[in-house]
Amino acid sequence: MQGLFRTAPPLRVTSLRGPKLSCVRTQFRSYAASSRSDSLPPSFLSLYRLFLRSTAASILSQPKATAVLRQAWRPAFSQAAAVMRHLERGDAPPEQRRALTHWLTEWEKRVDKTLSLLYSSAVARGLPHQVTRNLYLMTLANKNVIDPPPFLLGGGVWNGQLPPGDPYYQPPKTPKSKTPQQRARERFTGRSLHALSDVIGMAEGSVGVLLGRLQRRR
Repeated sequence: MQGLFRTAPPLRVTSLRGPKLSCVRTQFRSYAASSRSDSLPPSFLSLYRLFLRSTAASILSQPKATAVLRQAWRPAFSQAAAVMRHLERGDAPPEQRRALTHWLTEWEKRVDKTLSLLYSSAVARGLPHQVTRNLYLMTLANKNVIDPPPFLLGGGVWNGQLPPGDPYYQPPKTPKSKTPQQRARERFTGRSLHALSDVIGMAEGSVGVLLGRLQRRR
């Protein structure tokens, strides 16, 4: 776990209001010791709400761009919530518990720097604003690859002139064979996404921020 994150100089903006990130882990420990429910610590939920507001401000509160960026950053918080629940259960070996605690500490630092990035994107039109804008455009351009619509999956789309049980809505028994051009396009798309993922990972490691994740829904 020591090589999971690269260290980077802190980037802090004192005028950004929100919960103090250093108290998230402390409040979680006291909460886990006194609560048996599956809910998350209030400090974590408050941090997530602050992140949602900062995301909207960084993209000038444009509804479509805000929804796309929030969806891209949500997996990072889902992963942190899973780690917190795992620590709360208390069934992890001591070595694994130390590794998860270290991961959570590094995650807090990355969220702190990402909030600073979003704040800078909201108040200036420099490089931070270009980063958030490019992240939105990149996620939007790959929407059909990550979350393909039904007609791309061969399941058909809704037609108001057909009854619900019409065979049109049933998936084909034998999938259609792909043309060489389609297979070549899929290979190019897959290689491009892998290369882009490597570039984003290097950027996250060198600066110490979170730049979102794309998750396939189907």
